[in-house]
Parts: sequence; structure tokens; C-alpha cells
Amino acid sequence: MAGFLYHLPGLTRDKLAPGGVFSRSLLAARGLAEILSDVTNCPDHATVANVDRQGPDGGPGCIVAANPPRTMGYYPRQQEWQQVDGVDGCWLGYDKGEFPKPEDLERPATIAGYGPTLGDGNAWTIPILRRPDDTTELPRDLIGKANGTVEMPVSRRYRKLWEDSVDDVAFCFDESGKVREAMAVDLEKMFDVLAKCIRILAVNYRVGMAEVNALQLIDSTNWYGVIASSVDVPQYMAIEESLKKTNDSSGAAALNSTPGEQDSSPAIAPVVAS
Repeated sequence: MAGFLYHLPGLTRDKLAPGGVFSRSLLAARGLAEILSDVTNCPDHATVANVDRQGPDGGPGCIVAANPPRTMGYYPRQQEWQQVDGVDGCWLGYDKGEFPKPEDLERPATIAGYGPTLGDGNAWTIPILRRPDDTTELPRDLIGKANGTVEMPVSRRYRKLWEDSVDDVAFCFDESGKVREAMAVDLEKMFDVLAKCIRILAVNYRVGMAEVNALQLIDSTNWYGVIASSVDVPQYMAIEESLKKTNDSSGAAALNSTPGEQDSSPAIAPVVAS
């Protein structure tokens, strides 16, 4: 299988990657700066093929792919193409009947998390960005200080996402740190919800709005699971359930014991978040 193809009208391989190094400004102008943020060199990180005659827009250009198919180029009978909404000069393509899978879009370095099944029927790894105690799976920079100490802020690449995740913790947990019941979101805010889910997915995968739309990954039944997984709700729910079972078991044992009889229920070690 292969990842997505991108046709960039009016560009050539030499213009897009002069000397084998991708132009960050040209990628940004075509809406690919974040999606291909970990792509630097051609052909080591991505492949570029010139389209000398007609591409999906009807004119010449070039096609770039970070995980290219065996036959790289424009083959309209074998491929599906659509213009990227809101971006001038970028078309998204894939093989007919063969949507890219998570492993086709996965970045070289990924962040640990949960693997819920999304709209395409595949499991996608949702990174743990922040927990209620402010721990995280995101990498941290080591900043040495003159006094011999080290500060460990979240790495610059992920810092904005880390800062924004405060709102997700507040959305999923109450003031005491317990998991809230899933709350409804007004329809006019659903675009923001979708955009947030995409930013979370983009940590581990080369996806943006166009890619997620093409795969139909996010829907009304799974968006909460994406956000909740990013703040470790599954772990905290497991903790709460374990404590509830412990308390229920202790209560039942107390009701069934005779006066003065020592409770023989086995001790259960407390569960803590990792």
C-alpha cells in the first residue's frame, strides 16, 4: 500500500526540491508544510515525479509522495483525485479502491497512546498529550541551567498542542479530577472539534483536513474518543472502576461479616496512573 499523492500544478522536481532539499516555503504555499513537516530530502524522505503534460488539473506539474506507490506518476484510470479545498495549487490523490491505511501515513517518530477504531475501520494511535496531573507522553527538551539544574519543557514542536490540551482536560475531567460524562457540543462548534481531532491525529500521522475528509475518519460517534484518549481518559476510567469495585467489595464484606469477625477480604493494591 501507499500513502497519499499530491499533485502541485506548475512546479517541477527541481523547483520543489532544488539540490534534493525540499523548499519549505513552496510546501507551505501548497498547504503541505505541516503534513510533510518531517520530510526534508528527496528522494530519502519523499519522492517527486514530474508531470510533463496533463495532471488532474489539466496542466503540467509534479507529484510528491512521502510513501509512494510502486508506479509513481499520474495515471487517471488507476487513481482518484480531488482538489484540496481552500488551497490553491494542490490536488490529493490515491489508488482507486485502496485508501491509505494508518501504517501508510505513520510518521517515523510516534507518540504512545491509545488505538481507537475510527471511521475507516482501522485502529489509529491517539497520542497522550496531557493528563490531569500534567504528565505527558510528549518528548521534553533538556535545558541546562548555570546552577546545575535542568528544566524539561515540552519540546518546542509540540508546545502549542500541549498548551491547548489544558482545555481538553477541563472538558473531560471535573475539578476533582474525575472523568465527566461525555458532553454534547453545539453544531456551530463542530468544526473546531474536527480541527482539534485532526491536530491530535497529525502528531503521529501525515494527515490534515483533506486527508481526514477523504478517509472519513471522524464522525459523530468517535470524535469524543479521540479527544478523551489524548488526555488519558481510558486510564482514569479504569482507575475509577477499580476503586468502585474495591469499595463495593469492602461494603459487601462488612454487611456479611459477623460482629467482631475480622474481614478476610484480600487487600487490593491501589491503581495509579502511569
